[in-house]
Amino acid sequence: MSLMKFPSLNMDMISSLSPEAALLLDVARKVASNGGAVMMSKNETNINWQKAKDALFYHRLTPFVYPYVGNRLNIFSDQTVSTLRSSYYYFLKRVFNYECEFLRLNREFEKMTVQFIPIKGIALIEDLYSDCPVRVSSDIDVLVRKEDLEEAGRILQESGYEKDLEGLKESYWKNRQYHLVFIKRSGSLGSITVELHWDIDYPRKDARPWKVFDRLRDASMYGKKVKLLSPEDSLLVIALHLRRFGEVLSLKDVCDAALLLKKYSAVFDWDYILNEVRERKLNSTVFFLFCQINVLLGADIPVFKWKGLEVSAWKRHFIRMFILKNTFLAGQSNCADLYLILHFMLYDNIVEPVSYILNIPQEQFARFFRLKPYAGKTRFLYHFRLFYMAFMGIYKFVYKQILFKIKNAIIIMKIGHM
Repeated sequence: MSLMKFPSLNMDMISSLSPEAALLLDVARKVASNGGAVMMSKNETNINWQKAKDALFYHRLTPFVYPYVGNRLNIFSDQTVSTLRSSYYYFLKRVFNYECEFLRLNREFEKMTVQFIPIKGIALIEDLYSDCPVRVSSDIDVLVRKEDLEEAGRILQESGYEKDLEGLKESYWKNRQYHLVFIKRSGSLGSITVELHWDIDYPRKDARPWKVFDRLRDASMYGKKVKLLSPEDSLLVIALHLRRFGEVLSLKDVCDAALLLKKYSAVFDWDYILNEVRERKLNSTVFFLFCQINVLLGADIPVFKWKGLEVSAWKRHFIRMFILKNTFLAGQSNCADLYLILHFMLYDNIVEPVSYILNIPQEQFARFFRLKPYAGKTRFLYHFRLFYMAFMGIYKFVYKQILFKIKNAIIIMKIGHM
């Protein structure tokens, strides 16, 4: 089968990375290839652990450093090695606890003949990370049929969970979102969060229902039979997750997708994927994910898969440059700025992202700008949201330019006094 490599990180680019970025990339590539020791040949003794820790945390890859760095741990301080070891064993235990809790809940749902499907983190850990099950996951994501939502909520509550609306109205979650949050705040396993999904994407006008329940497959978890999404639907879930506000350039999701394509390459139903992508206008989103896999991890994508995505040449180039420029700079401080840019980049046309902003729920508007969701100030700003969002964008740009000039002036002054 013909393969195409989109222009990716070459040796010159890799050699120009900071030691911390080089470590991050090396760990990500080892995770995506499912094993092997991290080489760490670039200025390994000059690694700034605080910067490396921040980068690994943002990309949710910290637990993998300890098992993959192996006998090269001597380049770190004893305290750093202890931190890496603790992170590895913490997530090893947490994943085990999550899987045990899922199986316990699954038995309760089986009694009531309600399908209870693990998705995202817990499903991917079982399917793709069995050799090193420390993938970071903050909750247990499950999918039920929409008609089973009330029954599913009742089962969770009878199992010790409380519904957590996060201070928002339940109507917002049910009408403008596609999951509810349930938390068990105490117990032998500690506090556990379950995200109860009844769909895999936000409700969209005139969109037909997803076929995920018609394409479930059999799997096992500690010898117990469970159902998982098909590999193709799992890939679509990963791609759709890119559109959510959060770690917009996180390498964790890229590793998930790369491992999924690697494991199921021989049986992957590309016709189904491409049909869904075209019909639901996900070309740009899936292309962005493929570009991350190819550019950063060096994985090959069959050429007709690239050509099957309807993305213009200029946008392909822009996406590649955006990934190369921002992946190793991404962090908490610029997450919102990157999300605003990506919001327009990940859609196939300008109409949908603009329409989303025009019709954004007040609750999401408030969360994005860290406002109280139902306060009078929030209602006022929401009413004039287009002007407010434009103002905040200009304000942040000007503020950063001023801050940059001040920093440069301070550096020049310090040099002048040397």
